[in-house]
Amino acid sequence: MNIPQSSGSRLLSLLRRGEQLSYEEARQQLGLSMRHIQRLFKDLAEYGVPLRQKSKKPVVWYLAEADREIGVQLHLSEQELFALSVAAEAARVTLAPTPLGSHLNAGFKKLLDELPTEIFSFEPEELTTHWHFSEGSSVAFDADMFLRLTEAINNCQRVELDYYTASKNQWSYNRPVEPYGLAVLRGSWILVGYCRTKRAMREFSLAGIAKLTETDKYFVRPDDFQLCTYFGNRFGAVGDKDTYTVRLLIEHDKVVFFERKQYHHTQHLEKLNDGRAMVC
Repeated sequence: MNIPQSSGSRLLSLLRRGEQLSYEEARQQLGLSMRHIQRLFKDLAEYGVPLRQKSKKPVVWYLAEADREIGVQLHLSEQELFALSVAAEAARVTLAPTPLGSHLNAGFKKLLDELPTEIFSFEPEELTTHWHFSEGSSVAFDADMFLRLTEAINNCQRVELDYYTASKNQWSYNRPVEPYGLAVLRGSWILVGYCRTKRAMREFSLAGIAKLTETDKYFVRPDDFQLCTYFGNRFGAVGDKDTYTVRLLIEHDKVVFFERKQYHHTQHLEKLNDGRAMVC
């Protein structure tokens, strides 16, 4: 029997804090129907929670002190919980192809289970009906390979890749790479690293990695390397060492598209007297 993720966990949290509750008191605190409250107590008992009964008229339920789990009490405002819930929903899309997706779901459920029992104006579990984020990469990665790669990044450990370059229709084998970090670009997971074969920074689609082998060699990541800076001047997937200044003359009927969307973080819109605009 599974305890309902939201209402049941709130009831259990009350009992763990030492409250002694009748059905009516629990109903008032959780804002649920009497029938729902009675079912929650039944579910808790079937789940194995050692409920104790103090009286019969009215029935009062509690947990013995030894049966209460002691932990850090976390208090979040409704706005904080709402922001975290939306962020978790957005992150699920990105992390779905990786083994981190299931850990995110489990971790967020534990967070909800440990929250105090304030009544919120929304249910975190129902956000999927209110929010939608574009799907990420449809390619699922080998869980072992992904976790080994993240460990190599953390340990600054050189790896060797059997890699397929789609743009060149070409395979490279045992390619030595110093992995710097991971990024998601346009729905694709990308490994950023220093390729010792090309002696330059390169990007590798995780979908193109057929085999990953750890080596016994390690490297020192430059102190000034930051992925946010590395991708900062990108225009989508296009990147280069050189920086270019681009000026676009936009006709009046297309100006609205540049008012609604920032195509590059350095974008600046200057409206002209004739209704057109200059974007640079």
